[in-house]
Amino acid sequence: MTPRLLPLALLLLLAAGPALAQPVTGETGPRVEATVTLVAGQNAYLDVGAADGLTAGDTLTVWRGDARVGRLVVVSAAADRAVVAFAGDVFSITRGARLTLELPALRPVDSTPVPRDTVAAAPVDTTARPSLLGGATPPPAPSATRRTQAPLTGRLQIGVDGLQTTTTLPGGQPEAARSFATPFAALSATADVAAGLRLDLNARAAYRWAEGLTYERPGDLRLYTFSLTRTTSRSDLRAGRFTVEHDPFTGAWDGAALHLGNRARGVGVAAGLQPDYGVGIPTGSFPKAALYAHIESAPPPGGRRTSDAIRWRAQALAGAVFPRGEGLTTRPFVGVVPRIWNRQFSLTAEVLADRDPEAGNWTFSRLGARGSAEVAPGFRLYADAIRRRSYLLFGSTQALLPPSTRLGGGATLTVQGGPLPGATLRADAGTAWVEGFAPTRSVGGGLYAPRIPGLGLGFSADATAWTQRETGGDRTGLTAGVSLSRAVGSGIVQVGYRLGRSPLGLEDVLTTQGLDALVQLPLTPRVALTLQGAYQSGSVLRSTRLYTALWYRF
Repeated sequence: MTPRLLPLALLLLLAAGPALAQPVTGETGPRVEATVTLVAGQNAYLDVGAADGLTAGDTLTVWRGDARVGRLVVVSAAADRAVVAFAGDVFSITRGARLTLELPALRPVDSTPVPRDTVAAAPVDTTARPSLLGGATPPPAPSATRRTQAPLTGRLQIGVDGLQTTTTLPGGQPEAARSFATPFAALSATADVAAGLRLDLNARAAYRWAEGLTYERPGDLRLYTFSLTRTTSRSDLRAGRFTVEHDPFTGAWDGAALHLGNRARGVGVAAGLQPDYGVGIPTGSFPKAALYAHIESAPPPGGRRTSDAIRWRAQALAGAVFPRGEGLTTRPFVGVVPRIWNRQFSLTAEVLADRDPEAGNWTFSRLGARGSAEVAPGFRLYADAIRRRSYLLFGSTQALLPPSTRLGGGATLTVQGGPLPGATLRADAGTAWVEGFAPTRSVGGGLYAPRIPGLGLGFSADATAWTQRETGGDRTGLTAGVSLSRAVGSGIVQVGYRLGRSPLGLEDVLTTQGLDALVQLPLTPRVALTLQGAYQSGSVLRSTRLYTALWYRF
């Protein structure tokens, strides 16, 4: 199918199926404002993470104003970013969209685990639609053999990502055409292998092929999580490769961790090795250890928040990396992440201190805060400020990079009436700079409408312009896009257009235009199909990308 016919065919599919919109049904946890920074294949990337209370495996309810539009499951969460996938019905997500995320309610401090027999006997919710891209599998009906089978949940994804590019070289040289293909398989699974013993696995295998190009390692195996966890009513003991839920700073571990307490409050210790992030394999070059603690205020009676109930949470850790290499020194660090929130506002801070390997003194390697407040019904302000010094520790390199700073803020307005009920307007501005370089200033905005009356289409548009002042003139850039979406049963079809302008120098500008399309459809209650295509054209570069994947939920 040619790039011109692909959007036309998908537009025909938009004529069928109702749009998604659900009424308010109540609140179960704190809310966090988040921006979608990237949509790639089956996943979306957010600018909030563990510091805001997100945890891998959490199911988040997504709100736009007073309308609940769907749910997302957290695939992974770092301190200030997270990767999410759909859990349940699919809805439109575009880069730059502003989302309100409702986190799960925490269990009471003195809660007792539910007996396994009670869970097995729970009735099946036949009204709930199965997840398209993730989420827990609905519990099976009780059976005589259920007690002897290990409960297994997860998903298997098999697909291929293909790309073809054509570059027009200067000076009348012939065009350079290249083709790339990456078949892959990804598995994410959790199994209860015995009473209180759980196995977690998250891995991806791929083969990278390029016409006329030989990769040093064409095969690529990434083991993100492979761990066993022993759980009791008051403790968790984990071994293997994992991340620590209550530690927002140290990343992945190859080792063991012990946590005493529950999700609301507790202490823990972790020890092991830092993986080689370049190739994703264990390495003995960077042993590390850390102590951490966390505590959270008790939820209001009934587990629900009220408008005047202020909640708080604090996380703290101290640890060190002990690199094995000539000239390398121990890297000690301490960090805290306090957070307070209620229905109207949220404020989170993050502080991480490292010892400078060159100067020997302690310095803040991360110092930041982000907050949001609802100043009127449907009108929310948000702001963030962060200063970072990235710590490089690989091979024989050990250094703190020059500080980078970002300041930003904006507002969202959700309207309930008018021609676009439930639409959300977003506007923001920011500035960022690295010490010794000119600052970059940006402004952006967007509009999201979950449903256009009379058409049943979802609509979104966003644009961001930025400027960097340099000697001799300013470098400016622009990216903008618009998309339409339509629910087709429990699937979704989306088509869009994007425009980009990037400076190649003080005078030359690279302008590109492109079309993209996405189809996500369930084939059976457990199998789903994702198709994504994109065509980009410019004076220098043209590209065509096709992505397809089959999902199996078990």
